[in-house]
This record gives sequence, C-alpha cells and structure tokens, in this order.
Amino acid sequence: MTKILSGSQRVKSHYFCKKNILKSYGKIIGAHLENGNHWTLFFCDLKKHAITYMDPFGEVEEKKNDILKNWSSFAKAKGCTF
Repeated sequence: MTKILSGSQRVKSHYFCKKNILKSYGKIIGAHLENGNHWTLFFCDLKKHAITYMDPFGEVEEKKNDILKNWSSFAKAKGCTF
C-alpha cells in the first residue's frame, strides 16, 4: 500500500500485479508508511467509489489530495475507473 499511495511508477506495471486485480474485490484496506516512521490507514470501497484516509496526527488537505491522485492513477492502470 505504501508504494501505491506514494506514487511509485513500478506499481502501475503488469509486473507488480495483474491488470484486472481490482475487479475481484469490493473493498480494500491497507496501512501506509509515511517517511519511514509514521503509519496512516487507507480504506477504499470500490463499489461506492469512496476513499477514507486516516492519519492519527490529523489529515492535511495536500496529503489527502496526493493520496487520492496516486490511488486513482493506480486504479486506472489496473482497469478500474475512479
């Protein structure tokens, strides 16, 4: 999840996981390690197209926008419009 939400280019490739992997799931949850020392939580309801991002230190709008952009880019590369 950290690679996906950080925007790693590698996660968009077929090497990372197959293209239609998201069609098998309704919901996805994962921990995201930020800066090597801080954990946040990501939850996505694929059917409702809803994302929840939780940071115990408080969510920053810029960070939430980056998470949404990176997740949307990953989902699109895997055949899921978001």
